[in-house]
Amino acid sequence: MTERGAALLALMPIVQKAARITALEWPNVIDAEDAEQEIVLSLLADSYATTVAELDDAARLRVLVKIGGHVAARYRGDYETFSGNVLYSTKEVRRLLDGGALNERGSKFDAGRADVVAAFVSLPADYQNALRKRYVVRGGQTEARARKQLQRAVDALTELMNRAVRRTTREHDDGPGSRTAISNEEARRLSRQHS
Repeated sequence: MTERGAALLALMPIVQKAARITALEWPNVIDAEDAEQEIVLSLLADSYATTVAELDDAARLRVLVKIGGHVAARYRGDYETFSGNVLYSTKEVRRLLDGGALNERGSKFDAGRADVVAAFVSLPADYQNALRKRYVVRGGQTEARARKQLQRAVDALTELMNRAVRRTTREHDDGPGSRTAISNEEARRLSRQHS
């Protein structure tokens, strides 16, 4: 086994952990299995496995999560290019919430705010309350239980926002096979009419 192969094998448990973190941070963009494979490919492609293996545990995890984030961002970019729609990470949803997405009354349209508000109404009441307390009332979350509830609320909000984007894309897909089939005779008739 090569030095790079041995280093990669030793990194696998922490690669799997980084992949799970990436999948949680980027719901509906990348799953843990794909993230794991992409992180491994990045480590092999860049001959980076031995360098990362030499880091301490905390630094390894940070680097691997960062690689996972780059991969997920690439996946999202590909999706946006293909569909014209945005998928959100939990960090982006937190930024929207910190920016006042739940309490602004401005007349200027903001797609991110609109996505937050549309998904927010579908959340369970306890998640809505946790988000209001933190982002509208601006109350600090000091209890561990309250912080965990807030984290789950943000995760659920992100999931709903991304699910709505994907559902809308599927409903309006005009790709191959989406047109109604017509007979050859009907096609010839329509073609003559437009000639």
